[in-house]
Amino acid sequence: MVDLVGIHTVMVLTQRALWMTRQKYGEAELIHFDEGGFSFKELEILDRERLKALVEEFVSTMLGILAGLLGKEFTEKLAHEIDELLELTEVQLEQDCYRD
Repeated sequence: MVDLVGIHTVMVLTQRALWMTRQKYGEAELIHFDEGGFSFKELEILDRERLKALVEEFVSTMLGILAGLLGKEFTEKLAHEIDELLELTEVQLEQDCYRD
């Protein structure tokens, strides 16, 4: 996405999406990002359901913003890729729970 719209645009869009997500989930302030990427480390304090809901809200907010800017087709493709990543993350979380 950065290659398509540029780092400054990505930073502004992310700030907007985080602000919007914080209106519903104050814990979104624990999401940190810079030009190097995102850090969700501090979200580990949340229970699993709250974490899942917050991440889904953040992702859907980002996708909504992108749909308005880049079009539905691009956003649907990106959403599909994100869904695949979230499924992999869910599997990893379940495996980690069984190890503990």
